[in-house]
Amino acid sequence: MKSKLFCLFLALTSILSATQTVMIDPHFSPYSGSANILAAENLLIMGEDKLFPGGGRNTTGKVWARTAEQFIFWHNFGTMASVTQHEVFGHGYRLRELGVRPKKYTITPWGGATYFKVPDSFKVGEMLAVVVAGLEAEAILSRDLKMQWMQRGEIDGRLTGTYTQAHNSIFWYTLITQMGRLKGEKASEGNDVDGYIELQNASYTYDHLSIGELTKWTIFNWLDPMTFYSYYAFIYYIAEGKPWKFPMIPIGENIRYLPNVKIEYAPYAPEAYLENFFTFYGKPLYIYLKGGKRSAGLGFSYDHFILSKRGSIGFRFDGWNQGVFLTSATLQDLDETGTAYRRALKDREWGAALSARAKLYLGKNAGLVFEFGGKTRGFLQGYGLKQEIIGRIGLQIGPNNIRQKMDPEDKINSVKTIGVSS
Repeated sequence: MKSKLFCLFLALTSILSATQTVMIDPHFSPYSGSANILAAENLLIMGEDKLFPGGGRNTTGKVWARTAEQFIFWHNFGTMASVTQHEVFGHGYRLRELGVRPKKYTITPWGGATYFKVPDSFKVGEMLAVVVAGLEAEAILSRDLKMQWMQRGEIDGRLTGTYTQAHNSIFWYTLITQMGRLKGEKASEGNDVDGYIELQNASYTYDHLSIGELTKWTIFNWLDPMTFYSYYAFIYYIAEGKPWKFPMIPIGENIRYLPNVKIEYAPYAPEAYLENFFTFYGKPLYIYLKGGKRSAGLGFSYDHFILSKRGSIGFRFDGWNQGVFLTSATLQDLDETGTAYRRALKDREWGAALSARAKLYLGKNAGLVFEFGGKTRGFLQGYGLKQEIIGRIGLQIGPNNIRQKMDPEDKINSVKTIGVSS
C-alpha cells in the first residue's frame, strides 16, 4: 500500500512540476497522438528524475547506468512510441477518417503493422492516403517534439530516440525497401513504400516513379540540424545526466533560427519541404514552403499572437495548389484493368486551412487547449481529406508560467497586441 501511495505521489508531483498536454479530436488524429505520446514520455522522464534525483557524472557507475538505460530502455521505448504514432495515429487515423475500422495493431521495437480490410469500392486515391499516413504521422510527431525542444531551449537525451526514429523513418523505410529489391527479395505484404510506388505508377501512368528516385530524394532528410543535435544530446545525457542546451542561429537580439529540408510522400507525388523554425522572444514560430511535381504550398503556425494572464491565442494557416488524387477509380477497377488512371489526375486544385489555437488557464496548474477552424478539400498532413470543420480540445496540466509570472518581453508583446496592460 505504501509503495502504491509513493508511486501516486511521484506521478502527481511529476505532473505538477512541468506542463503537459493531453488531447482528443475526431478519429484520434496524428496531432492528438503526438500530444499524448509526448506527454506520456515526459511524465516518465519526470518520474525517473523524482525517483533518482541528483543526476550528473558523480561516479563512473552512474555513467554506465545511464548508458545501459539509454540503449536498453529509452532507445527501444522511443522507437515503440514512433511505431505507435505510425500505426495507430497514422494508418489507423486515416482509415477511421474514411469510415474503416482497423482490426488490430502490432507494435514492437522492431516495427509494426495495421490490419484492416477495405471494400472493393474503396477509391485508389483513398488507399494512397492510407499508405502514406504512417510516415505522415511520424513527421508530425518529430515536428511537435522539435517545437517542444525549441520552447525549452534544450534537448533531453532520453527523447532523442523518438525524434531520430520519427524524422528519419521515411529514409530508412525507403532504403531498406530498395536494398530488399536489389537482393531480389519480394517486399513484405503491407510495405508502405512498395505500395506507394505501385499505386502511384498505376494512377499516374505517364510519369513513372522508381524506388531509386525515392531513396535519393529522402537523403535530403538528413539536412536537419536537430537530427545531429539529437545524437549529441543522447551522448551528453550519458556523460552529464542532464539536458543539453542547443545553439541556434541568432537574428537580432530576440530571434533565433534553425532550418531544415525534408522529403515527404503525398498521395499525388513526393514533396520537398523547406522548414523554418524560429523562436521569437523564446516562443516557437514555424514557417514552411513546399513543392513537388504536382504541388506547391506554404504555411505557418504561431501560438502566441495574443498573450495574457488568462491564456494565449495563436493561429495556423496552410495554403496549397495540388494535383487531384481522388477520382472515380476504385480498387476493383485497378484489379480488373491494371490501371487507375483518370483524366482528372492531370488537374490541379487550390485549397487552404485556417484555425485558431487557444489556451484558457483554469488556475495555476490547469488549463484547456482548443483548436477550431476550417479546411477545404485536399490533402494536408494530419487532417481529413474532405472539406471539414477543424476541432480539437485538450487538457493542459502543470504550472502556468504566463499566469504566475510573465516575462517582460511577453508583457510588452501583450500590450502591443491587445492594447491593454496586463
